[in-house]
Amino acid sequence: VKIWAGMRRGQSQALDLAMLAMFDGIARLRLKPQDGLPHFEAAGLSSVGPFVVYRRAAGVPLGEGAIDDPARAAEIIATLGQTIDVLHGLGCTHDDLSPANILIDSGEDKDALTIIDLFDLAPPGIGAIRNHAYLPEGWERLTGQQIDRFAVVKIARAMVDEAGTDRLPALDSAISEDLDRTAIETLEPLLIAARQDLDRVNAPPVPRFVVTSPGLPDGEL
Repeated sequence: VKIWAGMRRGQSQALDLAMLAMFDGIARLRLKPQDGLPHFEAAGLSSVGPFVVYRRAAGVPLGEGAIDDPARAAEIIATLGQTIDVLHGLGCTHDDLSPANILIDSGEDKDALTIIDLFDLAPPGIGAIRNHAYLPEGWERLTGQQIDRFAVVKIARAMVDEAGTDRLPALDSAISEDLDRTAIETLEPLLIAARQDLDRVNAPPVPRFVVTSPGLPDGEL
């Protein structure tokens, strides 16, 4: 349960609009629950303040654990990009995406990812609550979707650097190109690069044969 104590309707027009947008977004997510996003049980106004109720998500924040395996890194990047695309498809944005609000639950076969803290409310006069480390330059002129996409690519940049740029060359190139853009309009290049690197990492080793012949030096194919 999350409650914004002391906030009331009518305190400011900006707060009223933010609450309406939050309740509308939660209604859409309750109608179409999605893997990777919180499952909301209820939302509304109380005598204390606006509140939301959602199921507990398992995992630890992405920034707390080292992910130096290239296959894991590429898989998580792909899942993160796909989940943000789903969120945008529902007409919602996160607006404050960072490793702290991405939970990773490591299983035997695959990591499960959940993006948390989708909605937040700021007291009147404070403005939107944002992590400036994951905001692009000129973010005030960008849409919430463009800000989310930049955060995804910035997070991917750190993960690829940790896993090794030489081990994830397609992602390294796609991320560099995206970070040079004024606004990132699609995550498709990132998703394609993740699939390319996953295929490369998971491909079986190239077979090698040693050819010998009497009187000739050994050759390797």
